[in-house]
Amino acid sequence: MTRYITSKHLLQVFIVLSMAFSSLVTVAQACPAGEVPFALHIHTDNWGFEMYWAITADGENCDSNPLFWGGNELGVGCSGEGVEGAEEGSYPSNAFIVVDSLCAAPGELLTLHHVDSYGDGGTFFEVYVDGALTNGWQGTGDGNVWTFDPFYASGPAYDSPCAAMEIQVDGPMVVVNTDSCGAAFQEPAPPQFGVSSLWRLVRSGRDPIGVVEFHCN
Repeated sequence: MTRYITSKHLLQVFIVLSMAFSSLVTVAQACPAGEVPFALHIHTDNWGFEMYWAITADGENCDSNPLFWGGNELGVGCSGEGVEGAEEGSYPSNAFIVVDSLCAAPGELLTLHHVDSYGDGGTFFEVYVDGALTNGWQGTGDGNVWTFDPFYASGPAYDSPCAAMEIQVDGPMVVVNTDSCGAAFQEPAPPQFGVSSLWRLVRSGRDPIGVVEFHCN
């Protein structure tokens, strides 16, 4: 048993190897009265030891009474230079970490702080509630700060496999604006246009302005 993630609840983490990459899964626990569980999925890049994260109450600084935290606190921490006397440990590179013992009150805003000591980002974070994706971010540069509600999906209603917009075969053209949509880790997306592109679903024809077309035959 290796302790990779620490929090106010002293989470314990098991290492599980799967499909040629590391996967860390926390031990599930019951939440305090008035709070609901949610999970944080973390996908590290080729240098997992460069990363540290912390979740605080909305508006709090990274090192101001974090509720949950993980990654390389000794070598990185909130400052990017490490915390003297912190427990040694970091996430493996190219790993999938599931932190499923997090809790929050419904409607409570939280802040996720991401720090990368080298300054090249690369870590991908996702928030899941009951197996459904509600929030997701790609870490960049020296780090990021994201404010979120774990139980509120930031995208539109159709930005989910369980609530996808119905498209009729040989039906009318449907235009879907993806400005507020997000893509899960390794989810197919049009990289040449980015997540904020406009997807036009059509039955036939070509569009000269450069959008993605789906043909129903």
